[in-house]
Amino acid sequence: MWLQAREVALLAGVKLDTIYQQLKRDKTKFKHRYIHGSGRGGRSLEIWIDDEVKPAPKPDKKEWIAASRAARNNKKNKNSKPVRTNTFLRLTKSKRAEVTERIKLVKSYINRESWMTYKQWAEGKDLPSKAHFFNWVRMYKQGIRNQNVLDLFCDRRGRPKDSFSLTKEMQEMAQRYILRRDIHPNDVGIYTLMKYAFSDTLPSCDTVRRYLKRFRDENKVLVAYAKDPDRARGKYRAAFGNASEKAHYKNHYWELDGTPADVITSDGKRWAIIGAIDIYSRRVVVTLEENSNSYALARNLREGILKLGVPENVITDNGRDYKSNHFESVCQLLGINKQEVPPYSGWCKPHIERFFGTMTRELFRGLEGFCGHNVSERSAIQNSLGFERKMDARKRWRAQKYTESNFVKAMLNKDNTLGVFIPLTPEELRAYLNGWVENVYEQRIHRGIDTAPIQKYTNDLTPAKTIDDERTLDVLLGEWIERTVGKDGILMRRDGKEAQYTHTNLIAHIGEKVYVALGADMGEIHVYSAEMAPICTAIDASLEGISREAMRNINKQMRKIEAESLKLTQRADELAQKLGDPTIKDVIFASAKTARKMPKRVKAHKVDVEIPEQEVIMNGDKPLFTSNYDMFAWHIENEREDEINPEVVAEYAEIYEMAKRAVEYKQTKAG
Repeated sequence: MWLQAREVALLAGVKLDTIYQQLKRDKTKFKHRYIHGSGRGGRSLEIWIDDEVKPAPKPDKKEWIAASRAARNNKKNKNSKPVRTNTFLRLTKSKRAEVTERIKLVKSYINRESWMTYKQWAEGKDLPSKAHFFNWVRMYKQGIRNQNVLDLFCDRRGRPKDSFSLTKEMQEMAQRYILRRDIHPNDVGIYTLMKYAFSDTLPSCDTVRRYLKRFRDENKVLVAYAKDPDRARGKYRAAFGNASEKAHYKNHYWELDGTPADVITSDGKRWAIIGAIDIYSRRVVVTLEENSNSYALARNLREGILKLGVPENVITDNGRDYKSNHFESVCQLLGINKQEVPPYSGWCKPHIERFFGTMTRELFRGLEGFCGHNVSERSAIQNSLGFERKMDARKRWRAQKYTESNFVKAMLNKDNTLGVFIPLTPEELRAYLNGWVENVYEQRIHRGIDTAPIQKYTNDLTPAKTIDDERTLDVLLGEWIERTVGKDGILMRRDGKEAQYTHTNLIAHIGEKVYVALGADMGEIHVYSAEMAPICTAIDASLEGISREAMRNINKQMRKIEAESLKLTQRADELAQKLGDPTIKDVIFASAKTARKMPKRVKAHKVDVEIPEQEVIMNGDKPLFTSNYDMFAWHIENEREDEINPEVVAEYAEIYEMAKRAVEYKQTKAG
């Protein structure tokens, strides 16, 4: 028989929603049909029941109402305890506004005038249906009893926020793929790899991608440090306080650093920029150098002292140039306290790092030859120039009516290699760099000090320690070593050269230890006594005009070439041993096996010895001669001397005469 779904639920002792859920999962679970009625969607569900099963009688209407009321009361008593799920706190800002607006409407209705009906109160208000609104009123009253009004008004539909259909093992594997550094798959690649691991148990690709997005959004700092630690450190590292507060006056603290210029000059090089910034005033000293070394640092310090004065403290990184004996001695002679920061700690020198960034954005990007500050920028510049080259090549192809094959050859020509157009010389770049620093950067208001650097420096009345004599400054910035004066002067073996420096003032100091200051010129040295009293400037005329730095760089390159050559030689020896390259020993042993055995030598006394006849190898109508003697004898004996090359006869005249006499003797004996 056909029964209503509600009656079947009472008969089976289950909820009506259970029957609907079972049909939703499997429509063939039991026989059913829909008829026109007052159910969901205007239809009523009926289910077929065998006749043997008798349905329970319908309860009386009053009993039905009483049972429903009791069930509601039990439900109220069950939820009477305060519920504090903090659902409201996890909502978005817009969702919170919706909840508070609903509660305001309910409060307004409850606190209305007693004579006002619902229709009068609701006039002009944006409300849901009347039944829906009174459901809000009941929820509000229940929330008052449970002391949790806000959470009851939250929309709980859908999957909970932190729940996923991925298992814990799947989630952990997905996290590992995001944080790994050896491989870098995208979201689809991660799904493909996880599909291989979990097979059909893995949910859809969209589910995995949603989880990956959620993990990245909730762990931005962790993901950033895993992918690019330097960039993450600059973006997320805490920077509380003010690093410039320690500088109380000008030249109190300087920051020193160097960076490659983001402009390629006409010689095809990226020159090095050495910079120094006064933290108090933000005034800057920059020098353009071919290489960064202790001499370049000394030159930058020289320019800074002449421009700003002698600093009390300098903050440097842990680089080899700043830790060299040369730079250390310069700081000691000038009374400068050098402070080193840990390796790879750019945030400890924020002012000079910020200046380099400003210089790149404002100056280098506006100059021809800008090659980009990183790989992505450099690639974009090359691609843009490459597109222009391609368009020009197509125009030439159309103008000259190239064939397709010739056009391809033209594009692959080495002269068509894509590159960056480089118009600036190093001297022009140096001029633009100094002009931008002095006329633009130091003249405008700096946000960190709320004034212009030049104005900040001028307003500070603290006297600057200066060295006006440039000659004295050059001596102080030179490299200092200790030597003993010999009878021939001062012998120096430095920078790949041996020099003998002499001066008449050194005669009185023969046998004494002196201090020697090495300048930029290899031809001269400045000599001081043990009490640092100046003695003289000794000279080696054979080395005058030769740069000490250039000679050091040349020797450095030569040592590099020698090391590479030695490395390649050792590699060749290892490969020869590994691959078993043959040597002369192998050739001898191999030839011994295939060589023709010669007969033993015949003794002088007469002995009947049978000498085996050797097989004569012919080369055409002539035998194959093993020596010039045999060749001459054969031709003379067979009267074919005219076939011998006269130049060979002239060169081996003695052998020719011997062969001729032997043939004549043989013919005489035979006759």
